Amino acid sequence: MISFERGLLKKWEILMQEFLSNIMDLFTTVEDYRGKVVEYPINEVLFLFSVGIMAGCVDFEDIAEFGQLRLEELRRHLPFHNKIPHPRTIARIISNISGDALSGILGRFFSDSERSNVHISLDGKHIGGGIFTVSAFESKNGLTIAQSKPFSQGYELSGIKEIIQSLNLKGCTITIDAIG
Repeated sequence: MISFERGLLKKWEILMQEFLSNIMDLFTTVEDYRGKVVEYPINEVLFLFSVGIMAGCVDFEDIAEFGQLRLEELRRHLPFHNKIPHPRTIARIISNISGDALSGILGRFFSDSERSNVHISLDGKHIGGGIFTVSAFESKNGLTIAQSKPFSQGYELSGIKEIIQSLNLKGCTITIDAIG
């Protein structure tokens, strides 16, 4: 069971206001792969997932618990007629959404917000089997906001270039390790 401290809740409330004013409309651009009749609309799941991550939830169980605890507040923004989905349902829906769509939502949020105090670290990681990827990590909120497509060793610069081109980084402080 997670506990939500006052500071974390205040941070969540501030982020919620900024989040809603900047990117709520992006949820309607994500295609729902499940069809037209669904128990949990994709915009509700994306909204729950996004605000849960921003509030410090670390897994799908935390996100579901967060949603149950904050259901009335969430309903101020979306109906949540069927309440909060089970953690496995959240995981299944999120895992079947295009990674580009999720990166686009988070990337848009951070690229549209106040950038003067935003620090983004770009770093390549070995993910196994000779495959690598580059991630953009936004340190203020502790979120990975973009990730490159997987590549073979020696192509880290192309991954860095892909991320830089996908995000609006004007005004942000960017750090890259020695390869960049």
